[in-house]
Amino acid sequence: MNPRAVRFVVFAFVLVLAPVALWIVYDLRSPDLWEGDVLETRDCRWCAGSGIGESEGEGYAPTGGRCSSCGGTGRVRVVVPGPNRPTHVRGAVVRAEMVGPLDSYSTVKPQAGPSLAGPPSFRRHDGTIGGARLTFRHDDGETREVECTPYGLFHETMRPGEYEVTISAPGRQTLAGSITVPILSEPIWLEEGRVIYEPESGAEARSLYGLEVLVALARDSDEAGWVRLEAGAP
Repeated sequence: MNPRAVRFVVFAFVLVLAPVALWIVYDLRSPDLWEGDVLETRDCRWCAGSGIGESEGEGYAPTGGRCSSCGGTGRVRVVVPGPNRPTHVRGAVVRAEMVGPLDSYSTVKPQAGPSLAGPPSFRRHDGTIGGARLTFRHDDGETREVECTPYGLFHETMRPGEYEVTISAPGRQTLAGSITVPILSEPIWLEEGRVIYEPESGAEARSLYGLEVLVALARDSDEAGWVRLEAGAP
């Protein structure tokens, strides 16, 4: 084939594929939406739409002066959640005698420790129960079975509603309780770089970080265990 014709074919091929590639990338970055959700684009809440980030000491700006939240565009996509949008639920199952009234998922989850080489190591809390089993029964009858990891943790995405929960593990009293997954009411900002800050309300914390569950199972000879549910944290 004539070299000029080859270049023309390649050029035409690129013109056709480029929009397709851009569409695929955009589609992969698009959030999952449930019935009732609304996807909007708003001015960045941290730079007020200017796209300019704050410097860090001595004029140092690690993002080249761009706002890290919006990537310098000044605009951020936002999901206004509808009544069907599920919530990310993180949880842990622990031995009741190993935790206190101030403990939560955040205090019993694996904690990163120093490492001489490679990525940091994670230390398991002594009280967690690996392999514990949970059954969640939604008020409409849907049932979900979950098994904890060897670290005694579980991660689920759960739609709003009332759930009856049954938790069991060898050598422990089977526990029956209930939890409520509220409808999300605060916007979910799909920012380029997340800014860690203290939410102003439990509703905002749920939209940011989901929910956290701590389940304490008692020994057969102990009093009954308990289930604790609270808004998530970073």
